[in-house]
Amino acid sequence: MSEAPRLIVLYGSQTYTAQEVAERIWRKTKVLGFRGPVQAMDEYPITSLIKEEFAIFVCATTGQGDEPDNMKKFWKFLLRKNLPPTSLLKLKYGVIGLGDSSYLKFNFAGKKLHRRLLQLGATPLLDIGLCDYQHDLGHDAVLAPWLKEYLSILKAYYPKIEPDNIQTTFIPRWKVSLEKCEDKTTTTKDGLTEDIYFAKGIRDSFVDATQFQVVKNYRTTHVTHFQDVRMITLKTTGKTVVKYKPGDVFNIRPRNSKEDVEDLFSIFKEHNIDILPHYNLIVEEYHDGKFSFTMLRRQARLRREYLYRKSVEDKQKNIQAKKDQLKRCLEENIPIHGDLRKEALALQKRIDYEDKGPERAAVIGSFSGGANTQSSQDDEYRYAGVEDPKIMITTSREPSARLKMFVKELRLIFPNSQRMNRGGYEMSQLIHACRANEVTDFIVVHEHRGVPDSLVICHLPYGPTASFTLSGVVMRHDIPDIGPMSEQFPHLIFHNFKTDLGLRTMSILKYLFPVPKPDSKRVITFANNDDYICFRQHTYKK
Repeated sequence: MSEAPRLIVLYGSQTYTAQEVAERIWRKTKVLGFRGPVQAMDEYPITSLIKEEFAIFVCATTGQGDEPDNMKKFWKFLLRKNLPPTSLLKLKYGVIGLGDSSYLKFNFAGKKLHRRLLQLGATPLLDIGLCDYQHDLGHDAVLAPWLKEYLSILKAYYPKIEPDNIQTTFIPRWKVSLEKCEDKTTTTKDGLTEDIYFAKGIRDSFVDATQFQVVKNYRTTHVTHFQDVRMITLKTTGKTVVKYKPGDVFNIRPRNSKEDVEDLFSIFKEHNIDILPHYNLIVEEYHDGKFSFTMLRRQARLRREYLYRKSVEDKQKNIQAKKDQLKRCLEENIPIHGDLRKEALALQKRIDYEDKGPERAAVIGSFSGGANTQSSQDDEYRYAGVEDPKIMITTSREPSARLKMFVKELRLIFPNSQRMNRGGYEMSQLIHACRANEVTDFIVVHEHRGVPDSLVICHLPYGPTASFTLSGVVMRHDIPDIGPMSEQFPHLIFHNFKTDLGLRTMSILKYLFPVPKPDSKRVITFANNDDYICFRQHTYKK
């Protein structure tokens, strides 16, 4: 069975109008049997555009002919001067512009995008569609005939599609599933529940969210008038100050009233439906005939497994603490605490068959890789030593010759490491690629005026991440007649890492190195002196 044809729909939207149009187009392509996502242009990995064959771009215009916020990175990349004119030779596309002819620069962003795609070698299947909000039928006056013509041209490439007989079947973009979890909701001083969208510092790429309370909400038009125009007065919560200027776009995301929410969940309870207010909704995007973002589902499963393992470990710790307390009471001939009397006999039987295992495990656990973690499940380095680390090293953008030389030396210092050119990749793309290739540690080196000045070490997949300032860097090439560097797995010496922070730092550095062989003659020393870590490496002879 041949694979379904692929067509991507990308949009640049400021007030979600272009997004809504793009999703409508995407649903029609789904009915015709095409696969491919509908995404904001900034969310799409633009380096994959050279591999695409068919695409539809839906582009709104904002301000004075400016591109929307969720298109800026995409547009900036397309404007690079080093892109060859044959970059998008494979791409066949169409552009739909959404604009308002009452503005001087009508559909300016869409026109710019259309011209730039032509310059990069892409082939338009038909001319740009310029939708005008001032038309009596709105944007649909141009959109409907343009899309019909685009799909009819597409039939020449895929004769099996039937654009004239599109069914009205609704294709969902999102799948929503329920995750049952513990109640961790909190209430602010204002009596409002914690913001579920932008809590804990989370932000959209271009939306700055502020929480408001509705102070007044009354109708300004007469009840007999067909329009219900409202005067709404909003007040910020806490000490938040909102700064704005004329022309700013203000989007309101309302909340349901407390009474409506309570009524809804009382209905669930009456009908024995197990849905509680603190349960999480997992949202997954649908395209390519399956639900994407399976990583989200996998992370939810891993989280549940982690919580289960941690609860089992905590339970065993509580039992061990009770056994130790009971054993001490029996040895010292003192009364057993009231809380233990009911369980004393059962615990006594366990003690009779107990060996030194739990005690030894506690001692070993105190020297675990994570250092000072409350449980082994919180220890990111609990599997260290089982497999050798796999390290990826890169630099800040446009590195100097000296920084490149320094990275080469780091590759020799850390066994099993690889050096990667940074290029134009975003940090999130690099981290995602490293996780997919089972890289254990990701290192980024920065410089100031050609001098290496900082080092960031990120342990994957979940951290920790540590940033170190570099000073007094002396490279191997700076020392005359130094000879070649040994590439044996080194023995490590750590001096004066005694505090909690010191132990944590030691574990981050220690597990960058694989376990050495006993006959290795290479030694690396990390010596801490007033929070300055001196690094030395040498070889020795017997």
